[in-house]
Amino acid sequence: MKMKTLIVSSASCVSLLAGCAQQTTHNDTWLIKPTVVAEPRRENPQAWYDLGRYYQGQARHALAVPALENAVAADGTFVEARNRLGVSYALLGRHADAIRQLETAVQAAPEAAHIYSNLGYAHYLKGNYSEAAAALQRAVALDPANRRAQHNLGIVYAQLGEPAKARHAYAKAAASQPEAATMPTATAMPAAAPEASHSQIVQVAPNIYELRPRPVSTAAVMPADRLSAPRARVEVSNGNGVTGMARRVGTYLKDSGFAATRLTNQHGFGVAATRVEYRDGYEAEARQVAAAMPRSVDIAPSTTLRRDIGVRLVLGKDMTDSLAAFEQKTGTARIARNIR
Repeated sequence: MKMKTLIVSSASCVSLLAGCAQQTTHNDTWLIKPTVVAEPRRENPQAWYDLGRYYQGQARHALAVPALENAVAADGTFVEARNRLGVSYALLGRHADAIRQLETAVQAAPEAAHIYSNLGYAHYLKGNYSEAAAALQRAVALDPANRRAQHNLGIVYAQLGEPAKARHAYAKAAASQPEAATMPTATAMPAAAPEASHSQIVQVAPNIYELRPRPVSTAAVMPADRLSAPRARVEVSNGNGVTGMARRVGTYLKDSGFAATRLTNQHGFGVAATRVEYRDGYEAEARQVAAAMPRSVDIAPSTTLRRDIGVRLVLGKDMTDSLAAFEQKTGTARIARNIR
């Protein structure tokens, strides 16, 4: 007999008790048992998959992993179970395991753009930028309208020191149909408690999920029409003394879709290494600014930013040989922001 994943809510427990128990006195108090999730038979892959989905919907990936592992163990051809298992591994920081599962999944489903997108992002999280670029290139070749894959490809190109390719990918992402237009709000994954991860799972079609950067706040799901809305004002501070560099970088960031609204100078212009600082709650935006730079830069929290500034980019002397990367015609590139 086919097993079903059983999720018993508190309300159903009350109903069950009311229908089956005999009340002996007027002073009796009904006992409400906690929510129970009954585990399916090990040989039932669909039931384990459904249980894994249930835990992923709550961002409880440590519990989702064994359920999805059982689904894959019961049916090695269950591609979406492998995809989801890879996603949970990545969100738990088990990047090598994530890549292994996602590579197996794309071998079984070589036309699945969303799995290539997940594989690329898993490589990105591990720092394998060349491999990330290859996977994301395949994703956008299979699905040119995959805005998120296009944008992530731009981030990877920036990490690889290829700003021209990064700007091209950003522009293609911006020109793509916004995901909000095709993603029904009814299929959005449930809001969940924050987790020590910079990523989350988003459903893009029935039984198809993608790994995406986590929003700044996970207290609630943001309406779909705000997917591309800038949320952090960015300060660009000249710490290397090159005349006009803060203005040029600020223009570059504006053309890339950031709200670069404040230009300042560091006292003494003695900053050696470029860094990105952020106020509490703006780490995601800080990572985006860092990814848009032509070279790798450090990010760190700061308590000295103005209240109206979420992120501050402090330009160091290490960026003086990258001036050409910031020279571009205004309006040619817009970043599809990783803000949800």
